[in-house]
Amino acid sequence: MRAERVIAFFELSRPINIFMTAIGVILGAGLGGAVEWRCVALACIAAVTFAAAGNALNDYVDRDLDRIAHPERPIPSGRISDREARLYSTLMFLISGAFAGALAIFKPLTLAVYLPVLAFILMYELKLRLKYYGPIGNVLIALLVGATFSYGALASKPNSLALMLTLYAFLSNWTREIVKDLEDVEGDLSVGRRTLPMILGEDKCRAVSIIPLIIAIITSPIPYLIGKMDSAPFIVLIIGDIVFCYSIFLALNRSYSRAQKVMKCGMLIVLIAYFIQFFLNLLL
Repeated sequence: MRAERVIAFFELSRPINIFMTAIGVILGAGLGGAVEWRCVALACIAAVTFAAAGNALNDYVDRDLDRIAHPERPIPSGRISDREARLYSTLMFLISGAFAGALAIFKPLTLAVYLPVLAFILMYELKLRLKYYGPIGNVLIALLVGATFSYGALASKPNSLALMLTLYAFLSNWTREIVKDLEDVEGDLSVGRRTLPMILGEDKCRAVSIIPLIIAIITSPIPYLIGKMDSAPFIVLIIGDIVFCYSIFLALNRSYSRAQKVMKCGMLIVLIAYFIQFFLNLLL
């Protein structure tokens, strides 16, 4: 296979996304203290190949839209054919399933995360009418982001810190996805997507969009209050909360693009806080 083809398949997999997936699994596992690296390695491979499969399937389903909106992507640019993308996605799903099955021999509870997420992905991508109903996509994307931390925890040692990070990631990304829809109303109309701003109207949707993030901020001190988080990471976490509060201010003032960027910064700070706790758990 020529180098250009390898690069095209690599691009189809969304390398940054799959890298962050692996990081999420490792972080979720490490928050429980001692890490069972054999099981975590299986979980990482299962999660990374699952993410690659889902990204490839998404590009295959969206191939006609991408010919207009993203002509540079592997499928519309002709670097990968429709058939090759479909086969690649299927292969990645099979590899992911094999590693997830191997992991389940040692950690059966991991299937409680893997199987529902697999079902949701396939239902969402293959039932095209659902794909164009934005609110379902908002929840699913947020769920996928949060699930990586829980999957890692179940692959090693279930822990409350990973559960709280899952909740924070799910809620904050849910808000961010709705804010993205507020910014992209015209584009979504052009491709026939029915998003929350179209259903509720901009003003109501803007008010609703911040609710998940407010819940995330309010519940964020719980790990510290129950003695599961040390003072140093908690201080960093509070900084992340403050950044998220600023993003809420921006969203309410219709600065949707800036709000999304600030939310990314807020989530990065929250992850840093949990990584500090991760290293403290490994050292102590």
